[in-house]
Amino acid sequence: MPQFPDARDSLDNYNTQEGSQWDGLAHVGHVRHRKFYNGVTDDQVKDGPEGKLSIHKWANRVVGRGTLIDVRKFTQDKGRPLDPLSSATYKLKDLQDALAAQKATLKPGSILLVRTGWLGAYVAASAEQKKAMAPLEALKSCGIEATSALVGWLWDSRVAAIGTDCPAVEQWPWDFKDEGALHYRALSMLGLPLGEQFVLDDLAADCAADNRYEFMVVSVPMNLEGGIATPPNAVAIK
Repeated sequence: MPQFPDARDSLDNYNTQEGSQWDGLAHVGHVRHRKFYNGVTDDQVKDGPEGKLSIHKWANRVVGRGTLIDVRKFTQDKGRPLDPLSSATYKLKDLQDALAAQKATLKPGSILLVRTGWLGAYVAASAEQKKAMAPLEALKSCGIEATSALVGWLWDSRVAAIGTDCPAVEQWPWDFKDEGALHYRALSMLGLPLGEQFVLDDLAADCAADNRYEFMVVSVPMNLEGGIATPPNAVAIK
């Protein structure tokens, strides 16, 4: 993966990308242009006042209107569930149709959360299944498609960030040489933060119970200068 600083942070032997996390804008640079968002180069991602794109610039600044799209429930209700523990993808139309079925809307500045069903399926897996999935090369996960149409929809909707309950937002594995990968399109071109492995099952159940899929999101990233990722420390307030 063409990251330029290390794509992972380590703090007191803790990898900030070990579980639920925000990928910061210095997580990956574009595979061809080899620069981060706004043309930032790897030597500019550093500690101090001149450092750019570090995760500490988000500290105490992630508060906004959240919208959940429970695309897992929608496709199940339609009788066409996909296997979350496979490299299957949810299409843009799935997201749009699920949003319409929920009678919810995306408004400018929304923090979009998408429940794919991966984390719930992983938690429910047996110890043997989890052991088999542990090596990165053996892991498979569903995700959302990385098409230009989907990215254009996120842009036109003026989404501020997108978080999912799967390991990479897009399906895993994805081709690191593919210029159209969602990580490159979102992080290095749109400046759109990606949230991974968010815990969304309880929130989805609550939203289904009262048919309200909008809420306040408060996330407190780590104040880690030069950092490129962070646990979200996030809550949804309804």
